[in-house]
Amino acid sequence: MIQRLLWRFRYYKKWLWIYFYYYSSKIQNRKFFEADIEGVKVKLGFSHPYQHLMARHLSRGKHESNLLALWKRESEKLEPGSAVLDIGGYNGVYGLLSALVTPDSEIFIFEPDKINTAEIRNNCALNNLKNVAIVALAISDKTGKAFFREHPGGTGGGY
Repeated sequence: MIQRLLWRFRYYKKWLWIYFYYYSSKIQNRKFFEADIEGVKVKLGFSHPYQHLMARHLSRGKHESNLLALWKRESEKLEPGSAVLDIGGYNGVYGLLSALVTPDSEIFIFEPDKINTAEIRNNCALNNLKNVAIVALAISDKTGKAFFREHPGGTGGGY
């Protein structure tokens, strides 16, 4: 019983801080955070508290910095006219990074969540990208229909 109460306390405390930072940025009229990935600057907006958290962490190098650096180096190796697929794009940071590094490539970001899809569009505008197509669909290794639980503005979904 005590463990369950402690878990709930930590959980709600975390969300309280997430909302605090989100509304603090809104009050300050902050529109985006800028992540520097090995010299490439990616602007990440937010329209939801969890997106704000992720953009903030990415701008401070606290989330997937090694993976993003690897993605950037691999994107630099692409031939002009290549296609890049960012499947489960969330805020689109991987696709955006590829689009900035290889402006002659076509980038396809697949994201089924409506809030996240809108934020990817916003992020493309913030970064002045014209070589990105946003596909509002989920991708699977199977053909047919699947249950998809939305986490509006979040990172989860498929089952």
